[in-house]
Amino acid sequence: MIKLEETNRIARTMYISGITLAALGLIVGIYFGAEYESFMFFIYSLITSFIVGLLLIGFSQVINLLEDIKHNTENTNKMMKQSSTNLNNYNDSNVKYKKLIYDLSKNIDVQISGKAKSDEGQLNINHETLVSIAINSQNLVVSSISSTLLTIPTKKIMTCYYNPNNTLELIYLDEYGSDRKLQFAPSAYDAKDIVELIRSIK
Repeated sequence: MIKLEETNRIARTMYISGITLAALGLIVGIYFGAEYESFMFFIYSLITSFIVGLLLIGFSQVINLLEDIKHNTENTNKMMKQSSTNLNNYNDSNVKYKKLIYDLSKNIDVQISGKAKSDEGQLNINHETLVSIAINSQNLVVSSISSTLLTIPTKKIMTCYYNPNNTLELIYLDEYGSDRKLQFAPSAYDAKDIVELIRSIK
């Protein structure tokens, strides 16, 4: 298969050759027409060189047009593929979010696994811990495999937002009324969906 750069060189060469041939035909026609005192030779040489030159120029433009069409088609295919991937990711996320909302509406604790950091309880703000978070209308409970690490009443959650790196941050009040922070990176959900879920029960 001819690469785009090679196609550009071919089209450019044909274009230059067409112009050169037309110019040479004019020069040859004038020279030999005057040499042999033949006006017909001049006309024949001029017409022939111009026709061949125009054909070469025309073919070079066709090659350029085909190259543009191919380039635009490849870009369109890439955009369609990316759009399809984004749509599939969105649909998958949307289904998961609806499942969370449904479970919550049925008073079923929503269980979400991931990694958490906090400046309260048995969690460390500088070290991620593998946890499971259970969310219901009353509490947000952070647990490890063996024990409960942190319980946050939903009414004490002050702020909840998500970051571009798919982590969410909670600012809440502890039992003494002091601000505390919980960072959580869900492993199977979008942080944005979890934030929306928590906001819906506050």
